[in-house]
Amino acid sequence: MYPLINEAREIATWLTDAIPEKKLPRVDAIFAFGHNLARTPEHASYLYHLGLAPSVIVTGHIGVRKTPLPAGFKTQGEFFVDVLNKNGVPKSRIIVEKQSTNTLENVIFGMRAAKEAGLSPLSLILCAVPVHLRRCRLTFLKQFPHVITYGSAFSWDETKLNDCLAWRLVDEVNRLVTYADKGDITPIQIPEAVAEACATIIQNYPPTT
Repeated sequence: MYPLINEAREIATWLTDAIPEKKLPRVDAIFAFGHNLARTPEHASYLYHLGLAPSVIVTGHIGVRKTPLPAGFKTQGEFFVDVLNKNGVPKSRIIVEKQSTNTLENVIFGMRAAKEAGLSPLSLILCAVPVHLRRCRLTFLKQFPHVITYGSAFSWDETKLNDCLAWRLVDEVNRLVTYADKGDITPIQIPEAVAEACATIIQNYPPTT
């Protein structure tokens, strides 16, 4: 068990800005943020088959970390479409965007692709890596404040938590401040408990570089 699991859980729980599937309303579309993990489009497929939206918007070229995609795919968008197809979502129900390389571009380019496809959604369920959801929702709130969003997350495995992943949680919290200053997202107050958890991880496991 990771020694600072309670602190990491405090941060991760707050970053995972999601609500249970049973409380999700029907919306205009499901919006999936690009990644190299199949879990995100698989979860989007699950929500689609629950009847929560008639369409799925998928986004992504290659992220800033340039994490390798499964063999045969050049973009996250193409990869997501393949996973959705294999999970029973018809191609006619999918809108794909394949140029974005970060969260802000995911939102702007994804909404542009939707408009070009004849869809102007006013409500969305956002699917992403769980701890990315709060930034995704804050990006929408800043860039498209008229669009109502709901976060939905798949479960994550706490047993895989290590120093590197804990640092990514701390970095994600820091990004909320940085990107708000840049104007990419709506500013948000970091809860005291989350700030304290970040400080504890930093104090006990300082960067090695």
